[in-house]
Amino acid sequence: MFQQLLYIFFIIFISSSNSNRISLIGNNWTITNNINHTAQGTIPGTIHTILFAAKQIPEPYLDYNDLDLRYLIYNNWTFTKKFDLFSDFLASNQITIHLEQIDTVATITINNCLIGRTNSMFIPYTFHVANSCLKFENEISVDSESPVLYALKQANAYNDTVPPDCPPPAVRGECYVQFIRKEPSSFGWGFGPTFAPIGITGDIYLEAVNTTEIVIQLESVNVASYSVRTKSWQVDVLLSSNSEQFESKIKFILENTTWSYETLVIFNHNLSITVSIPDDLFHVEKVIDSRLIGFRTVQLVQNKYRTGINGTSFYFSINSQPIFIKGSYWIPS
Repeated sequence: MFQQLLYIFFIIFISSSNSNRISLIGNNWTITNNINHTAQGTIPGTIHTILFAAKQIPEPYLDYNDLDLRYLIYNNWTFTKKFDLFSDFLASNQITIHLEQIDTVATITINNCLIGRTNSMFIPYTFHVANSCLKFENEISVDSESPVLYALKQANAYNDTVPPDCPPPAVRGECYVQFIRKEPSSFGWGFGPTFAPIGITGDIYLEAVNTTEIVIQLESVNVASYSVRTKSWQVDVLLSSNSEQFESKIKFILENTTWSYETLVIFNHNLSITVSIPDDLFHVEKVIDSRLIGFRTVQLVQNKYRTGINGTSFYFSINSQPIFIKGSYWIPS
């Protein structure tokens, strides 16, 4: 299939590389449950990885230690770190903190200033940090709530049953995982242990830019639908910007063809655009990011069998080509 390129150019553009980032990952974090455990450890990490590295708990995967260590996830935990900032960073007039993944329910403060709250391990978080909250010597605190007790609290607040409430008794898991945006298998699943981790499991950093700079990021490109009549794909492009509302021209060009699309848009932090693209495989690229997407039609084929055979076929056809699928499920080990 002929391959083409789609370039997205912006009239107003400042590269995100001009931003100033301060990484907060490393081995100088302290965790405590304010009961019987305090340890220094590395982020990204969880209470289990940090306590095991500090020799405060045995190997979690050994014997029945997932049961013996279950008390850890019934506690609330606080993650703290001290860090320094310099005058050029503090002089920036727009500062944010980014958490690529946090597991799961937490309240974030810097120097006792409330920064934000999280309640899902499946999405990254970005919070604004007021300049008045920062100084040369700082401390960040991430107060994490017990996922088990949070799920129970949410289930009670819902005041209705969403079965199954608990995994089978043989699993020895925890209940109400459907009431928390957390990996379901972490509450117990089949042969897997029940750890329900608590931690900062992705990158975490501060970022400073000036509002005179406009940073536009390509968040996602999704194929919404295909029109048989026009033989074209409807493509949703999601863009984001760090700036307040502004106007910009955006031009789409399909390389090696005469096709192009130009539009004047008003940005207000997020912008979704739907464009109609001729039928083909292409690459979506932007100065600061890129996505490779192949256009496909997916059809579930359920044709009746010949006379004398009950039921229907059940297979998927991709781009009009039948494919064979067979498999099993696997949870994180």
